[in-house]
Amino acid sequence: MVGVALCAFAGQALALPPPPYAVVDLGYSMIGLDTAGMEEAGLQPSGSDRRDGGFAITLGWRFSEHLGVEGSFLELGEGTSNVTIDNGGTVSNAKLGLRANGMLLSLAGTWPVNERLSLEGRAGTFFGKTETRISGVVAGPLGNQPFSSMLGSDSKVGLAAGVGAVASFNDTWAVRAGYDYLDGAFGKDAGRVSVGVRFNWP
Repeated sequence: MVGVALCAFAGQALALPPPPYAVVDLGYSMIGLDTAGMEEAGLQPSGSDRRDGGFAITLGWRFSEHLGVEGSFLELGEGTSNVTIDNGGTVSNAKLGLRANGMLLSLAGTWPVNERLSLEGRAGTFFGKTETRISGVVAGPLGNQPFSSMLGSDSKVGLAAGVGAVASFNDTWAVRAGYDYLDGAFGKDAGRVSVGVRFNWP
């Protein structure tokens, strides 16, 4: 009996953790644009589009049924703002666009509700890159011509947090939905709602 008990204990101690997983999702970003920075650059913002679509690819590794780590690549889309350029009226329809992407590293917790549904929580760090581009129409001797120019890029590191839920079809496939807040995205911050497909390695 002692031998059986020791073998059972050893089997539990050597049991493998839950399998790693991958998630591919589509997201909708709600962007916090910094109009103060535009005004400091001599641009006059007159309206903005602070929503855009994107996607994410996530790889996760679980230490146990309830705790793991995730690494995600996020393409967050582009926020745009209409701007007025004071140069004698030769430029019209000018827009300033901020496109952001980055890496999210987070600690992820899972709380099963039943056999098919689990709730999730995430907290980590977002390493973001924002590219700024200006576009519009310029008047010239040959008529109006469109233009687009890259103004530069900036990198920021910020905290991130998220919540979500996973609904499993079976041990391999599931649907994942969630919301994440990303500090430092687009030079300020962003919220992201996403829905995707999750695959658990057997």
